[in-house]
Amino acid sequence: MSLLRNFWWQGLGQLGSKGLGLLFYLLLPRLVSLEVYGQFSFALSLALMVLQPLLELGLDWVITKWVSRGEGAVVQQAVIIRGGIAFLCLVLLPLLTLFGPSLAVLVMLYGYLVLISAQRIGFAIQRGREEMQLEGIANIAQKGLAIAALVWFAPLNFPPLWLGPLALLSSTALVTLGVWVVMATEIWPLLWRPVNVQGLRATAQEGVMLGGVSLLGMIYFRVDSVMLGLLAGDLEVGRYNLAYRLIEGAILIPSVVMAATFPSLAKGHQFPKLFRQIFLGLGGMGVLLTVAVVALAPLLLGLAYGHELQSQTQILRWLALSLLPIYWGHLATQGLVALDRQRYYLGLTLGAVCLNVGLNRWLIPLDGAEGAAIATLITEIIMTLSCFAGIGLAIRQRSR
Repeated sequence: MSLLRNFWWQGLGQLGSKGLGLLFYLLLPRLVSLEVYGQFSFALSLALMVLQPLLELGLDWVITKWVSRGEGAVVQQAVIIRGGIAFLCLVLLPLLTLFGPSLAVLVMLYGYLVLISAQRIGFAIQRGREEMQLEGIANIAQKGLAIAALVWFAPLNFPPLWLGPLALLSSTALVTLGVWVVMATEIWPLLWRPVNVQGLRATAQEGVMLGGVSLLGMIYFRVDSVMLGLLAGDLEVGRYNLAYRLIEGAILIPSVVMAATFPSLAKGHQFPKLFRQIFLGLGGMGVLLTVAVVALAPLLLGLAYGHELQSQTQILRWLALSLLPIYWGHLATQGLVALDRQRYYLGLTLGAVCLNVGLNRWLIPLDGAEGAAIATLITEIIMTLSCFAGIGLAIRQRSR
């Protein structure tokens, strides 16, 4: 029953938040120019690629895994580590302006990501306990408030480039405060206890390992937009992200499935059976969505952005072909974490980043945003197959 309940709350939360998030990113380019939208997308991609992995340091999955195994001390250790990293990340902001974004925009995005990392500590605790109701409600509330903030700030005399970051920052601040107030009786007893230095060191080591994976993963997912901005300009970034935002909404399905099932996978005793069930379910949904998006790409773009922006059809189709490997990739990567194969996962992610950067460097000058979409497809296929190979090896080693 808890698994079904978690599917319900994760599904509701992800569906609601992704739908509202998509609405946010559909509304924003209607309030600013496509070039300004491209500048915002570039700055957000840069912040997500560099700052978010450092701020989170893979500790969400560490908290969830160990809380599911009855080890609550990891929460205090994760908070200490995450707080220190947040302070150190301030130094990076002036350096990131060398890539183009203004310091004011980066400061707002930094605040947004710090609040997200604080919020997810509470969610990670509840995931470990297989209680996901608060996360589902908070995700919907946050995206709804972001849209409300976008509409509220639009008539005011803020620079157009500030509109998106301000909306994200203000909405996240309100929801994060609410989460910590609601969870105060769960979180504070875990924090106010003597610090176990040896445990802190062990958590830091595991966090660094998964943080490396997270950093490389963010580079892997966001490098397309960054390299498009550097090699082809803000207009190509805007074109790519118009299509990517539609695909991003479809990725909520494997996110929901893995968030609900990861605690059970991490316990280990039912891993093979549950893994096969998830593989078949995600595979079927991935195939159906791929066919639907490829066939309906012009209609989807027309409905979302208007007929004047239907020129992004081929980009959307290339990205749609990535859906099946992305769906299976969610299962494969989290399967490696559940099997404590973080080191192998880190090595694969490093290889995928190098491959993706190389493909983007080759294909973007040839074909712009379409080239970036092809690079994504090739990299997703190779990464997913490599993860499955690692899982097969890990299971064989355990069975000996």
